[in-house]
Amino acid sequence: MEYMHSTSLKAHGRLKSTNCLVSCRYGLKITDFGIPKIYNLTGSCPSIKPEEKLWTAPELLRDETAALVGTKPGDVYAFGIIMHEVFYQTKPYGLEDIPVEEILERVMCEENPPFRPQLLDVGAPPTYRDIIQRAWSDNPRMRPTFKELNEEIQRLTNGKKTNIVEHMFKMMEDYSSRLEEEVKARTDELEKEKRKKELLICRLLPP
Repeated sequence: MEYMHSTSLKAHGRLKSTNCLVSCRYGLKITDFGIPKIYNLTGSCPSIKPEEKLWTAPELLRDETAALVGTKPGDVYAFGIIMHEVFYQTKPYGLEDIPVEEILERVMCEENPPFRPQLLDVGAPPTYRDIIQRAWSDNPRMRPTFKELNEEIQRLTNGKKTNIVEHMFKMMEDYSSRLEEEVKARTDELEKEKRKKELLICRLLPP
């Protein structure tokens, strides 16, 4: 994204997790860029579903014309939403039990504090939660650039490249542990219900 912002493309404009693909070598590949230029050439403007706007910055939700082209701060905002998805392993605003249309309306409105996905203490380390919050700042000028983000993340990781395979295994281990706990809890509930049923049958039977 830092490189893309330095090219004639200027901005992605449609950045979201579904446009972030992993290659066979476990390298991240970003797709769907340059689409606004195609729209300009063809003169077409396809409708965008509400669910696809969950990564869109509030100022772009208020300005549909600017949203079609995209902006650099808008891409950074989308990056913040994607970071939240990765750390909390949920879709955008997945911790909110409200309709998508209401989410978009609240994001557009200048609430204080701004309406964003929940940043729970568990999931993301404090340093990364801070990055996420700055990335989706309501003021586009207050958001860091991808160059600044890259430098900051490099400092946090001591310049080491993170291993996506190790991260995937860690996620699988965590999921396995949660699944085991859930199975045990459900099994205990089943045993309790079974004992209740047996006790009820014993009471109904004649002595």
